[in-house]
Amino acid sequence: MNDTVNLGRPAALKAIEHDTITVGFTMISETKTGALLRTLAASKPGGALLELGTGTGASTAWILEGMDSAATLLTVDGEAKYVEIAQRHLARDRRVTFHVGDGALLLRELRERKFDLIFADTWPGKFDHLQDALALLCPGGFYVSSTISCRSQIGLMITRPKCRRSSLNSSKTRGSLCASFAGRRASSSPRASRRCDRALARRAVISFEARQQERLSGSGW
Repeated sequence: MNDTVNLGRPAALKAIEHDTITVGFTMISETKTGALLRTLAASKPGGALLELGTGTGASTAWILEGMDSAATLLTVDGEAKYVEIAQRHLARDRRVTFHVGDGALLLRELRERKFDLIFADTWPGKFDHLQDALALLCPGGFYVSSTISCRSQIGLMITRPKCRRSSLNSSKTRGSLCASFAGRRASSSPRASRRCDRALARRAVISFEARQQERLSGSGW
């Protein structure tokens, strides 16, 4: 089955992809990732959404495609030359706010805010400062992390606050993710928290990679 047929790609995506190739940016979100983000965004009418890692705006375009007119998106990236491409094609949409700067600093600045969907596709909020990102989730919100494996496969980890439910991956993987996130506040010291963030991210990625390897070897998924 070809599940990429008739996905109805965002109107701005072709131009974004062209400019992305021009500047040599290689970490653009793939179609299936974008389609999932669009679906999740559509499930949060009037929601507040956060994207960590704008890149050149491909995933931003997919998220905007799923949002209703009352939803808002805040997206951040540290590379101004890449964000400029995203702004060139998407800034006319009043629902999106672009922020150029350190994602880790922004996460701390957002402590008093809550988001219905967080997409982490950069270091802060995924491999570091994970607790800061998870603390921003509304009850019932989605945390999505895009991970590129050694076989160039895309994995998405979706969890709910306190890990009540997970919407993707096998039951074995869900158990690993929930066990990890449930203990994320075991220590309150800043240094220990940073170590915890990195350990949680590594365990989550390792858990996904193990299942991915099983699928690739034909032993199940």
